[in-house]
Amino acid sequence: MIDLPRALLPWKKALALFPRELALPLGDLVGKLALLVGPLAAPEGGGAGDPDGVGGIGRRGPFERLLATEWALAEEAPEEFLRRAVTAELSFVELSHRRPAAARRSVVLFDVGPDQLGAPRVAHLAALVLLAQRADEAGASFAWGVLQDPACALTSAVTEASVRGLLRQRSARRASAEDARRFREALGHGAAEVWVVGAPEAAKACEALSPERIEIEDSFDPGALHSIEVRAFVGRRAPRAARLDLPAEALTVRLLRDPFGAVSAAPLLVHAGMAFAPGTNILFGWDDKKIFLRGALGELLTIPVPNSPNVQPPPHPRVFRPPVGEVLVGVGERRGRAGQLAVTQRDGELIVHTLSRRLGASAGSARFRCAEAVAEDARLGLLCPLDEEIFFFHDARGRLLRLADGEAQVFQMRIAALCHHVDPIMVTPGAPPNVLTVGSDKQRKIFVKTAMVVPVKARGEEAVLGWGVVALRVSNATWVVHVGPAGSDLRRTPRPGDEVVGVVQNVDPSRTGLVVLDASRTRIEHIGETATTTWVTSAAPITYARASDMKGHIALITEDGALSVYSPHERARVLHLVPRAP
Repeated sequence: MIDLPRALLPWKKALALFPRELALPLGDLVGKLALLVGPLAAPEGGGAGDPDGVGGIGRRGPFERLLATEWALAEEAPEEFLRRAVTAELSFVELSHRRPAAARRSVVLFDVGPDQLGAPRVAHLAALVLLAQRADEAGASFAWGVLQDPACALTSAVTEASVRGLLRQRSARRASAEDARRFREALGHGAAEVWVVGAPEAAKACEALSPERIEIEDSFDPGALHSIEVRAFVGRRAPRAARLDLPAEALTVRLLRDPFGAVSAAPLLVHAGMAFAPGTNILFGWDDKKIFLRGALGELLTIPVPNSPNVQPPPHPRVFRPPVGEVLVGVGERRGRAGQLAVTQRDGELIVHTLSRRLGASAGSARFRCAEAVAEDARLGLLCPLDEEIFFFHDARGRLLRLADGEAQVFQMRIAALCHHVDPIMVTPGAPPNVLTVGSDKQRKIFVKTAMVVPVKARGEEAVLGWGVVALRVSNATWVVHVGPAGSDLRRTPRPGDEVVGVVQNVDPSRTGLVVLDASRTRIEHIGETATTTWVTSAAPITYARASDMKGHIALITEDGALSVYSPHERARVLHLVPRAP
């Protein structure tokens, strides 16, 4: 049983299913929804049943039930008796009646049509928790179903499996009066309280089934984007309405996709020829929706990254094989539009290829003279388009090149990291040979930080870039995390033997920290100010790992040739590729 604040204790039984970090925001929604719904009460007119003994003494009743002491008063003091009779001060025996119990059954029917995708499903979870606990406290049985289900099946238990079942329910059509008629026949005329939870149109269409309903719709207020509008109709009373704020975006995503953290991407076997080049690095696309690697035969592998471990089937890699005689040296994307780029080198030239829609062929190319080689083993450089004809290229040797007017100009500096979109004013030829780090803040604005404390000769490329943060090593044991162009500097100290593979930023400075591969090369951890959290464990040693500079996704390759991508927001592996044995 998880530890909950006092305000959430009334729903602890149902909330105990969820991890504490999800139970707290979900419980807050449940508490606000409870104010709209109220307790499960006895039906009106509940005292009109058969007599069931003496219930007490009251001030009203027929004179045959008048107390004997009052008759004695009538004989001894008739005027006082009359006064009491006029002012309703006489005492009568009250009879007890058998009261029909509160509805012995509570049924909730959810609308899973297209109007209820996304944020309204969080309110479905809150309604499930609330109405299940409400029925339990009233001693009533509980069941829930889906309005669009032609079989009118009901589920009585609220378990991890049934919650996942509710979240997986989808229908392309809206609920209708026919659905209400079908359930009315299936439920019969017993003492059941029926709730309809869904879109306003669907709930009203089912009004003949029950007057109790909870209407849910997205809030279209630009000032309250992460909120929903809820109206509760209880009996024949006027509806109660409220705007409910959703949990933080990452928690909302977890609630909807995998609230119990048990789902992980199934392994996808790829054909034997789909192997990764030994020593390849991994580059993320500008929006983290793709990763790029070099294949064992020198080809470019583009692998879509699913946004959830539930995506089935997992996406297959796409392959670009450079033209004969050209060597793949880099990759890039045109931000905000379809346009993947590949950089190859041949005979003193760099060629920038614009790839076809299916990424298997070059749809056009631009050539730039470059006398120096830019390839280094199997590593890929990052190409950042400035416009249609000018590019910045961060090659595998850590140099920054400007590709324009048919020439590749090499700047006399080495840069530690580069984001996916750059500005020409940020670099100047002949700048001091210090580590120049180019990054972006949360609004993706560009900033530059020249780290005077990290000379190239001493530290080389000891720097990593995150979304709005840059981490630079300033000693053998200490890294400084620079937060934003004008933010504060935080210090983080990995353990000896740890390899820093990324840096992530959080609203809470104590959670802004480094992503490291531990010395055993089987764990990837997040080092915050006060705690170190394990994010990934691997049975096989990890040969390469990298955290993305936007969402913090972690991509890794293991000794057995498998590729995985882990999402910190999902707290699960969203992609797992395993080469098929020849």
